[in-house]
Amino acid sequence: MEPLMAYSGNDLMNMVVSKTYTSQRNKFKGSGSSNGIAFTFDVTETPVAKLVAGVATHNFELDLKVAITAKGGSIDFNKAVTMRATGKLAVVRSVLSLTDISARTTSTNIVDQLVIGIIDSQIIPRIRTELRGIPIPQLTNLFGSGLSASLHSGTVISGSALQAGARLTGKSGIGAADAPTAANIAALNVGSSASALVMGMVSSSAVNALIKAMVPPVSYSFDQRASAVGFAAGIKGTIKATTPVLTVTNGTGEAATTVSISNLRAGIDTPLTNWDWLSLSGPSARVVVKHTLSTSGSAGVITLTGVGVIKLSLNWPNALKPVEGLLVGLLNSVLSLFRSMISNAVKGKKFELFKLPTTVPGTNWDANLDFDSNGLGYYKSSVRALVRIQNV
Repeated sequence: MEPLMAYSGNDLMNMVVSKTYTSQRNKFKGSGSSNGIAFTFDVTETPVAKLVAGVATHNFELDLKVAITAKGGSIDFNKAVTMRATGKLAVVRSVLSLTDISARTTSTNIVDQLVIGIIDSQIIPRIRTELRGIPIPQLTNLFGSGLSASLHSGTVISGSALQAGARLTGKSGIGAADAPTAANIAALNVGSSASALVMGMVSSSAVNALIKAMVPPVSYSFDQRASAVGFAAGIKGTIKATTPVLTVTNGTGEAATTVSISNLRAGIDTPLTNWDWLSLSGPSARVVVKHTLSTSGSAGVITLTGVGVIKLSLNWPNALKPVEGLLVGLLNSVLSLFRSMISNAVKGKKFELFKLPTTVPGTNWDANLDFDSNGLGYYKSSVRALVRIQNV
């Protein structure tokens, strides 16, 4: 499994087969002669595609109905025959492709060996050549450009789905996206060749790679002082916030940053002792980064909107008890300022996970692509999108 996974079913395969058949109708018919016998053939109906898992020889089937005539000598043949073409869907030079295409006659009503010979030697090779031109949907075209998806794997899984896996170009060690349920896969096969559903999965690790590239850590060195009733107090150090990290657990997503203070010192100044500075152990806390997961036109995005309240508490040593109130106020002032700094750093940052093209993915055929109802959300430890493709 890869960080980016995409799935489609028989519906999408039949959509592209239907498009190929109707737009290139003349390529599914022909004529010729062999050994003094003239013949014609015509694939009279849109071929029917089927994804097949668990078969060693192939994972794709295409059933065709072919009208064949053959005349010459004692031959006068005019019948409709059935054929089945098979092939393997696999990644070839970073492209999902149909390979190892073969075809055979499945009709049982052909008795003339000469006609069978013409079908095997003349008609099937021509049909096989045209089948190589059927475009295979490039499912990774659904991912946002920021993810820089590089197709790495492609196969057919049970439940009947074409599964494509991609990695982020130039990045390694990124966790895999979650696998869909059997019900998710079944939903890819309940439409039609005019309306197909495609599913995309992005691992939270891939999302965090995007966030890391766009949101650097934030730090602020401070030296704050205040006085009251003959005492003065000060606090100084460096406060830092890590790049936000999105965590998705059981379908719930939360982004957070870790805020910590290093080189922390607190001081007290009295008329008798002047400044006395003490080194303190710097506190840290996990702080929620507010975000939304939404569709915006043809994109599915995560948007950071700000940060929650930062709460850091200290156990002040006895020597600082006389100015504890001043120190707490100074610390809160630093936290309030730093919260504004973090919010300014993250607010409005958008991370495009999915970007819907205007065509059937991997083809130049116009189509309407929209996120399905409730089509964008968290799933296990990933982000999932359900995309509806309408044939136009």
